Amino acid sequence: MTDNTTWMAEIAKVRAAEDALRSINRDALFDALFAEGVTAVVVNFDGGSDEGQIEHIAFYRDEDELPEPCANVEFRKPAVSPEETAPFQLTVPEAVEHVAYDLLECVHDGWRDSDGGYGDFRFEVGPRTVALSVNARFVASVNHQYSF
Repeated sequence: MTDNTTWMAEIAKVRAAEDALRSINRDALFDALFAEGVTAVVVNFDGGSDEGQIEHIAFYRDEDELPEPCANVEFRKPAVSPEETAPFQLTVPEAVEHVAYDLLECVHDGWRDSDGGYGDFRFEVGPRTVALSVNARFVASVNHQYSF
């Protein structure tokens, strides 16, 4: 039987490995976007009723929208253990989608449950930043009581 300390240490080790891969993959994506002359990417998503999807991805050079880049990006994924990784290839649009879903699950994993949520990501290639705006939907209830 494993005690909680050992189990928590293993979870922390896996999370640290996931964070490291997230950073490596994001850097690979920014390198590919820069090589394609992209200065910004906007990703719109929408979810609800236990479903959700990326609605649109737009690539920009300054203010001008560009066609989807055709280049590939090499990402890494966990292999046998948290310390081992394996390469896999994605197109630039697939890589943007992969990073967006991954980040969304990290910080707002209920975006597609019940009433869901919607919003957008903005990838800024020069400073290598990703901004996320999430709008959570919910059903409100207001109670009124009267006595006559």
